Amino acid sequence: MDAQERDLEEIYNQIKQYEPFKPIPIFEVYISAFSILITITLFWFPFLMEEAKSAGTLKLYGNLLEIMPQHWWAFVFALAALLKAFGLMFRFNNLRIAGLLVSAALYALIAFFFAMDYPNIGMIQFTCMAVFSLAAVFVVKHTTIRN
Repeated sequence: MDAQERDLEEIYNQIKQYEPFKPIPIFEVYISAFSILITITLFWFPFLMEEAKSAGTLKLYGNLLEIMPQHWWAFVFALAALLKAFGLMFRFNNLRIAGLLVSAALYALIAFFFAMDYPNIGMIQFTCMAVFSLAAVFVVKHTTIRN
């Protein structure tokens, strides 16, 4: 009977220590990578927005440059990416939420400026990214990249 009781006790302890699997936040990882790529692009090509503005193809870049210079846009995208990345790596959900909110605000602003040049696909893409960034805020505590 002692061996059976020990076996049952061991099974009980394994069940007690079980933590449910949390899924990977795929969309959050995607927008983090997207923010990093935008940051790299804006730093790599320091006159990208200015050249596009002078080409006159979209009002988007001129509107964005009226708010702040290109390098500041790069810093804001980098901040959003770093908040999400550090939050994911070190399980700081508040950092993840802050990064998602910054991303949602950026994407909503860009979608708004794309809407001024309607119709275009950029408005649809950035609107969806803003909406899904806000939706991701509500599932932060249920997802992780570290199980």
